Amino acid sequence: MESKHGGILQHTIATEFQKPSYDEWLEVANKSLKGKTVSEYVRNTFENIKIKPLYTKADLPKERIHLGDYRYKWKIAQQVEGESIAKINKNILEAIEYGQPTVAFKIPKGLNKSNIEELFKGINFAEVSFFIDGKEEIIPFYQLLFHFIKNESVHIEGFIGFDPVRSIVENSYKGEEKKNLLTLWCNTIKKASDQTQNLKTLFVDGRFFEQTGGNAVQQIAFTLSTAVEQIENLKEAGVPVEFFFKNTVVGLNVQSNFFMEIAKLRAMRYLWKKLAESYEVDNQIAVLDLFAETTMVNKSKLDPYTNMLRSSGEAFAAVIGQVQTLRIQPFDAVYGETSKLGVRFARNIHHILREESSLANVKDPAAGSYFIEHLTNELIEKSWQLFLQIEELGGLLEAFNQKAVEQLLIENRQNMLSDLYKRKIKLIGTNQYADISEKLQESDFAVETLKKLKPIAIQQIENGIANGDSIEDFFVESSEEKSVINYFRLSEEYEKLRFLAKKSYKEGNPPRIGLIGLGMVKEYKKITDFVSDFCASGGILAEPIQEEIQLEEISRIVNQASEKIIGFAGTDDHFEQALPFIEKTIVENHKKLYLIAGLRKKEVIHKLKELGVTFFIDEKADHVETLKRILVEIGGDLDAAGVR
Repeated sequence: MESKHGGILQHTIATEFQKPSYDEWLEVANKSLKGKTVSEYVRNTFENIKIKPLYTKADLPKERIHLGDYRYKWKIAQQVEGESIAKINKNILEAIEYGQPTVAFKIPKGLNKSNIEELFKGINFAEVSFFIDGKEEIIPFYQLLFHFIKNESVHIEGFIGFDPVRSIVENSYKGEEKKNLLTLWCNTIKKASDQTQNLKTLFVDGRFFEQTGGNAVQQIAFTLSTAVEQIENLKEAGVPVEFFFKNTVVGLNVQSNFFMEIAKLRAMRYLWKKLAESYEVDNQIAVLDLFAETTMVNKSKLDPYTNMLRSSGEAFAAVIGQVQTLRIQPFDAVYGETSKLGVRFARNIHHILREESSLANVKDPAAGSYFIEHLTNELIEKSWQLFLQIEELGGLLEAFNQKAVEQLLIENRQNMLSDLYKRKIKLIGTNQYADISEKLQESDFAVETLKKLKPIAIQQIENGIANGDSIEDFFVESSEEKSVINYFRLSEEYEKLRFLAKKSYKEGNPPRIGLIGLGMVKEYKKITDFVSDFCASGGILAEPIQEEIQLEEISRIVNQASEKIIGFAGTDDHFEQALPFIEKTIVENHKKLYLIAGLRKKEVIHKLKELGVTFFIDEKADHVETLKRILVEIGGDLDAAGVR
């Protein structure tokens, strides 16, 4: 019961501290910005959604997203690897011991009926569930699994599946190859439903669209279209639509755009129900089983420990978005192989979020947030609109054939890279605050795929398994062209530049630029620091030659400097004062190259260009392109380094 004094206090607060209106806030905010306005801080996302500085109750959509009144502990689906069957088994048992009651591993190519018992040795199937997402190797793996279940009299539950639509796009399957794959897939699904009662077997893999450049709207829309492709093929094979919605897991990647990713997961859940309604499937059946994996797109080989921070934030967003299953990529997965440290950190992030942060005890944490609710609604509307456009083209596969999907993915990827190269997108340790002294570990990251599945019938696979064939025996080398939509990571060009700088010069002796600050140190230091940070991303050391140089001394100092490129840093006023001395220096030291930073006055820039100056650095410069040009002039071989 509320006390009299408490009621008086609340009344006093409400009277003396009245809630301002949005217009009143806007007026005060505009005054505080000293010449700028709040409208200048409105920005557009890659999804063409306007993000405002402030959201109020008025921004809440009429229909709010409700994810359910339940607390849950998401499944930990850290994927186990190993150089042998025995090692994989050991790592599975270790994962279970350290709090992962989910069996998740990459299917070994050499797996057969003779060694599958070794793979599962010591596992108590009554206490664990499976979560195995693969590609076409899932088809022969299922036949091996049926053989194992029958012989060992065990029951398994969880999820094992792959997305045939993704395989068709990735491997450019057409005609009979495409038809054969879909037939094998449908037959495998039917048999699996007879053999296992508590195992989900269908996978809609939307990760592909993020890994190849798609924004949040495109990921949702194309994932829904993938689901439609699967539904229609299953219907033709006599599989009920209800079976699809009961037995499907949907996979999405999560990036570091925290609020956008939360909204994406919420929007996906809402639109999944809308898709089910369009097929007249009851909402009780169409409860989305959502799997999220932290992305590789923003992970870097440069200062790789920063990947831990990125993955932690992404995992946090996935949990707030209420996923059922979560996989966190180890920070060093970007090298193609993971360390024990990487595996341990990734697994423990789950435990920190679940047990220490108590996020598993919160019902729908994002509910009621003005910003997230509004953002979710924007994604719902835009994603559904794009989904309908794809369906009007004849579905996802037909849209791929018409290059419509490919064009959208490539265009968004180029926009992301453009913003990265202008440093609007910041990758700490890569394009900002790079550690030029770090020891670089070079390796080739590649998405591992098996070769093309042989065009054979399901009975032939069953016979092959019975005869002792291994997974790899059902695949052949492909001579056909793969999909032109390639996987990418944002940091790739920066990595190539850093490795080029390392190879071109001895360890501990990076390519150098000598900087000359115009004026006093306090006047130019901010600019020289900017140049040093700018150049460090390309493995180039840029440092002032000496402090507070007299203008008359510039030519002599440049002549004595060992660096091939000399940079001048200062304000417009300082450049105007120093221009005659800089001109004299360039004429007398014409074999050197020159870089200008901090200058904005067009007339002075024009004069310096006439003198042959080619490098002008500011916040708007294309970072990668400028670094390439500098490295070429210093002596780096871009072609040999594979730099575009």
